[in-house]
Amino acid sequence: MHGALRRLAAGVQAARTGLAYGAMAEGWFAVAIAHRAGRLEGDLTVLLLSMSVVSLGLFIFGVAMNDVLDRKHDRAFATERHGRWLVSVQWLAALAVVSLLAALAAASQFGRGGMLVAGLSAAGIVVYNVLAKFIPAFGFVSLGVIGALHMLVPDQHPVVLLPFWFSMTFTAIVAGIVHRLRQKRPAATVRGMLFATALWAAWSALLVWWVAPQALDPMVGFERPRDGIIVACILLVAFVVVSLAMRRMTSGAPRQADRFARLATLTQALMPSAWFLCMGRPEAAASFAGAALALALVDAGVRTGLHLARPLDYQP
Repeated sequence: MHGALRRLAAGVQAARTGLAYGAMAEGWFAVAIAHRAGRLEGDLTVLLLSMSVVSLGLFIFGVAMNDVLDRKHDRAFATERHGRWLVSVQWLAALAVVSLLAALAAASQFGRGGMLVAGLSAAGIVVYNVLAKFIPAFGFVSLGVIGALHMLVPDQHPVVLLPFWFSMTFTAIVAGIVHRLRQKRPAATVRGMLFATALWAAWSALLVWWVAPQALDPMVGFERPRDGIIVACILLVAFVVVSLAMRRMTSGAPRQADRFARLATLTQALMPSAWFLCMGRPEAAASFAGAALALALVDAGVRTGLHLARPLDYQP
């Protein structure tokens, strides 16, 4: 029984599903605004559930692929770490395939365009795991682009611009900070960060051109931007302050990185509430904030419940 619990805990850690609800919240936001604008037909609940499967499927696909590649690396170069793996490579490979197929099937709810964008997101995940993550500056921006691209699954020409640009930018910055906290190699260099900035600027310009070709105003689609921008600024300031406080109270770079990533996920999940305020939809903002906090509590409860069964030598 204890062995089964240990494997269950390892499976939960391997999937890192606790970090997925930020992407789910952004996907829900993309569905909600497209439905409100009349660009999506059908029952909103069904559309939200379909987008949940897309977000979770792509997230788990990426994590499972990453762990399969890490397993091969450990076998070749770090045999002393092989014992930390309690989930077989066959299970991880099957998880990657099933999650990808589920994501593509759910994306069909949004038509051919949705399936195409989901496929492009999956291709981006493959490129990141095989190549981009070994070039830090390229990898940071790639993660941001994948996040923004996944938000385009419900509607490839959304009526707002800023949420998609923010998702790309925030994800890239968080990825860079986590990379530094975990002291990963190769380390990011000054030249690399200049390249990352140039790459981010190019993708930002492409996003502006794609989403708002007739209006370069980042506030396009927002009816009451002031309220939402104030809330967004408050969330970002709180994120920075709490991050600094957590770093002082937490020992060890891996734990600092893990807690920082989870705080970033919560901030990412709460941000759609600010965007809804910009659109003059306080009721939707409250609903999304409540859903984000509920998902965070579920994640915390699962992690607490499995704490005793968690392998002590497992490193997420």
